[in-house]
Amino acid sequence: MKDNEIHFKVGDYVIYIGDGDIGKVVNVRGSALTARQHEEPYYIEWHFCPNQNGWHRAYDADTGEREIILLGGEEQ
Repeated sequence: MKDNEIHFKVGDYVIYIGDGDIGKVVNVRGSALTARQHEEPYYIEWHFCPNQNGWHRAYDADTGEREIILLGGEEQ
């Protein structure tokens, strides 16, 4: 079941569970509602695959499964 409480913030470090790439959220648009609606509210810069930098969602649009997990923020 999907966790509707994902709220990534600018400066958060995340991991894409599909390939293990680590990224940093550098821009956020919209709200938590936007994230739940499968739009792409998080601009992430990826460490290992920078060619995939761009806007992403926390969940797969087709399956609804979580794709991106919070690792921590700049202040942690």
